[in-house]
Amino acid sequence: MIPTLTLRHHIQCIHQLKTVYKWTTSLQLYHVYTRTTAKRLPFSCSSQFLTSVCYNGQYKQVVVPGEGPSSVQILEETRSLIQDNNFDALHETLKVLPKQIYSELHTVPWLHYHNQPIAMMQLLLNNKSDLYLGPIRKDPAFINILQFIDQNLEQIPDQHIPGYFHSFLFLGTDCTSPIIHKLLYRLQNSKENLNLNDTALICEALRIFPRGDFKVWSRVLKCLDIILKETDISSPDFDVYDLSRTVTNIRHISTSEKLNTVLNLTHQVVLNNGENLNILQLGACLRMYRHLSFLASPYYREGNKENASHIVDLLIPKLPMLTCANFADVCHVMKVMGIYDESTSRKFQKQALKILHSETLKISELVNLCYAFNYMLMHNDRYKVESALYKDLSDADVLLLSNIADILIDIKCNNSDLIIYYFEMIKQHIDNLKNYVTRFFKVFRFVNRNQINHQDSFLFREILNLLNSQQGLSVWTISTLSSFLLPQCKPVIPELLMNKLLAIIPQSGINDIALILSGINKMKRPWVRQMYQQVLQLQTALYQNVEGRLDEVQNIDVLIQMVQVLYVKNEIKETMLLENLMKRITDFMDSFNPKQFRYVYNLLFQVKYIQPDVLNKMTEYLLNHEDTVNFSDFSNFVHVISYLGFHPKLFDEFESLCERQLERHIMKADLPRQLKFTNDLCKLQIFIDGWLSKLFSYEFIEKIDEYIGSHPQSQQNIKMSLMLLNRCVVLECPHLDIPWFHEEFCQKTMSRDKYNESWIHHEIESALKEALGSSKFYRASAFTPYFFVLDFECLLDADKKPVSISLANELHIQEEGYQKVAICIQLEKYFSVNSRNLLGSHQMKQRQLEILGYKTVEIPFFDWNSMALSDWPEKVGYLSKKIFR
Repeated sequence: MIPTLTLRHHIQCIHQLKTVYKWTTSLQLYHVYTRTTAKRLPFSCSSQFLTSVCYNGQYKQVVVPGEGPSSVQILEETRSLIQDNNFDALHETLKVLPKQIYSELHTVPWLHYHNQPIAMMQLLLNNKSDLYLGPIRKDPAFINILQFIDQNLEQIPDQHIPGYFHSFLFLGTDCTSPIIHKLLYRLQNSKENLNLNDTALICEALRIFPRGDFKVWSRVLKCLDIILKETDISSPDFDVYDLSRTVTNIRHISTSEKLNTVLNLTHQVVLNNGENLNILQLGACLRMYRHLSFLASPYYREGNKENASHIVDLLIPKLPMLTCANFADVCHVMKVMGIYDESTSRKFQKQALKILHSETLKISELVNLCYAFNYMLMHNDRYKVESALYKDLSDADVLLLSNIADILIDIKCNNSDLIIYYFEMIKQHIDNLKNYVTRFFKVFRFVNRNQINHQDSFLFREILNLLNSQQGLSVWTISTLSSFLLPQCKPVIPELLMNKLLAIIPQSGINDIALILSGINKMKRPWVRQMYQQVLQLQTALYQNVEGRLDEVQNIDVLIQMVQVLYVKNEIKETMLLENLMKRITDFMDSFNPKQFRYVYNLLFQVKYIQPDVLNKMTEYLLNHEDTVNFSDFSNFVHVISYLGFHPKLFDEFESLCERQLERHIMKADLPRQLKFTNDLCKLQIFIDGWLSKLFSYEFIEKIDEYIGSHPQSQQNIKMSLMLLNRCVVLECPHLDIPWFHEEFCQKTMSRDKYNESWIHHEIESALKEALGSSKFYRASAFTPYFFVLDFECLLDADKKPVSISLANELHIQEEGYQKVAICIQLEKYFSVNSRNLLGSHQMKQRQLEILGYKTVEIPFFDWNSMALSDWPEKVGYLSKKIFR
């Protein structure tokens, strides 16, 4: 937590300094003087030329593009080149000009001036293109260049067109201007093959072109094919940086096969020449892996992760040379691809912290650097990062604010001062944010995770306005927005939101449905009752969508996701829909792979669902793939069926398989898995005598003690697992002659106070008292030998008449014909969701109580709550029949 007093005083000082220097700095708008207005009063000045600004305590100069020394020199050179009709030299000079123009904006804190595509995007996002690029467009020398190119376009070689097209657009030339359209026409119809640098320039330029151009994109794709076929990728001259700039921009219109080809070629370049690639090129390779991995076929994704990890290994020795921009490039990609593991992140964060401590950073550099940080950041270091962001947050633009949202999520920021200040900055930029949905969603994702009550109504209004004003929003966009809006709705869901949702639900995929349902699930119950008809209408539409898609599903992965979304993560459990989904799973059981096998058994465990056909097929799969299935998957499957209390059809064969798997793998597993697997086998009544004897040998108990000594946090779980095993073996395997040695442990850890009674317990106790005639004939929350806990226990004599329970310990029960009765209330959670089949642990308890000599009286919830027992006398009669029969 940042000390509120210190930081607030600090930020107030900064704001006061900004106010004092407002007439010279204007940090919010970055207005500067012109030559003609420099001597006038400051408040009448416009932004044209040059001035001194105070930034982080130092005075620096802001140069207006086109009027800095270098750019003025370049523009002057073009005059003589035009006079000489020197097309080649003019082309090369114009390729340099945009880089020089953007470098003159280096004192604008929020601008990524070193990266032209990003800088141009920032100017557009913030509506600052006219402010910063207007002067260059109005410069007589630049106007002269445009006129010369326009008048001599026929004489300009085809290979120069991509460079002119790129330069003019990045210098702010209007996309609708005649010269841009003429250049675009030349690009469409030229027969000249493009090189990699040309394709990169065209792709970057088309990113800021409002509509793009399909004919140009097609030409780039064809030229890329030729380049990849004819170029020697093993050559040191092969530029993977230009390849990345090209491919990452055409990825959405390319085929999966082509993307896989590019990925494989890139990997060959890295393998052949990785040591000689610079940081920029390695970062470009990583960025390409990130963009292409999720569009290429899933088969290649794991391989892409390995290839990306190889690039990271090449980058780690170069860590001291990484700039802030490199950190943003590399770390963001690693996070997205899931390869930013603990070891790697520690190295990158250590270097990033060095830079943070040793350099004065602008907000653009700071945000880039912060991509290195994640939730593993130490508390003191997180404080420093949050303090640095807080100090310069007012300098952030739309792009940086959206990136900061990602960073705050990554570091798990819970600093209320920083979050509130961030919300204030979002309010200031909300109009620009709403125009760029991808940027808005980055902010929205953070806002949705860190809701602040007094901000919710503001965001609710703004998001509704966004829905109303923006036409053609995607299904995913509306679904995501609804996940925030629905929980805020009261006392009705706005008509606009209802209409939008009902319109998109028939087109929604399973991820969209998940988002809408998450919004419904987060709605406050009192308000839901008032909006019942609207909520019901949405739920009905969602379920109809899913029912209509079931027959179209061709993949078991999609079905599993549907069950997760519609049942596991949904508060309203629709059992009929679940049944239809689970039936479809059987259609895919003949061709599933190990990964899908894992998904299915995890799903059945989560849902508590017994699907005999599926479980029997899975058993057959294990029998047929005995040598290839790993022990982890096998033991987990055993855990699932033992938990569900399911016995496979091929039980004898499965029992033999369990014995073989145990012999091969049990000693390689860690102690918790050994005990868990053995307990699961015992629930299924699979007793492997040799292993059980070894488990309770003196030598093995010593190993258990050693394990507990080195893993003290596991002590209670290990001892409880061992107690359950000990009890089971004593009762069900008496021939092994293993003693009961957990009496003292149970006396210490088991307590009647731990067992909470529900309304059904109280109701059954009242009926029991009436059925037996007095409360002296039963005992509640009773412990048996070996410490089973009974809901109620009573005692009957040989004539089946109740005996005072207080005499139970004094009577010779077996010799004199007394009968111990265990009354077990079976709640809904004791059963699988789709059957009246007791779960495995409760089956084992019933079995072992009978071994102890108890008559078990089972009172399932579905009997007790049924219409047949709706009257009290019927409940008492039902209980009497169960006890005295």
